[in-house]
Amino acid sequence: MKEGLTELMILLDASGEDQALAAQIIRGYNALIKAQKGLPGQLNVTAVTAGDGMKMLLDARDVASVPALTKRQFAPGGKAYLYDALTEAMEAIGIRLNAAPEEERPERVVVAVVSPAKKDLGLSVSARQAAEAVSHQSGVYSWMFLFVSTGGSVAKRAAAVGIPEQNALRCAADAGGFGAAMEALSGAVAALRAGGVLPEDWKTGVPKAAKKQKAKKAGQGVPLDR
Repeated sequence: MKEGLTELMILLDASGEDQALAAQIIRGYNALIKAQKGLPGQLNVTAVTAGDGMKMLLDARDVASVPALTKRQFAPGGKAYLYDALTEAMEAIGIRLNAAPEEERPERVVVAVVSPAKKDLGLSVSARQAAEAVSHQSGVYSWMFLFVSTGGSVAKRAAAVGIPEQNALRCAADAGGFGAAMEALSGAVAALRAGGVLPEDWKTGVPKAAKKQKAKKAGQGVPLDR
């Protein structure tokens, strides 16, 4: 394997449920990529969207040449078959790495699933089958899996596909919460690149509930200039 080389696969759920957070997903992804560009070591990025089918936006691209994600590339709508996209993307990466010379294979592989949807779906792949694939890659090849989402069932959804609770991050379904979650994810990726260990406190400080908007009192609007 090539020491110091990490491959990061980011899977973005592109279901219609994510339309409200589309701008935050794009902004968070781009901020993560920008942060990783400034770190030591080599990083290859594979970016995948889960919609009606799996779409690979990037395949093992050197992070230094990864362009910003745009609204045209990420436009949520319809159903996203996450189980199918996850297993299909893992299989594609596995085939590529098996065909690569040993000295060109990454020292570690990190898979980050970003799915603000409330429910994950499978078309031809079940949660059990996805979990078996995840368990195989993590157990045999030491791949690290991370799961970022909103809502109270995040740990359960992550466990359904074989990702442990410690690796699942729940955040508030608003710009502040999702932005903090993507920042935490970037920090986790940086730590894994540096030492291969996920910090126990990587989720600290990420808000789990949206901030309540204070109602304005009647007659206390913004004063007009006189």
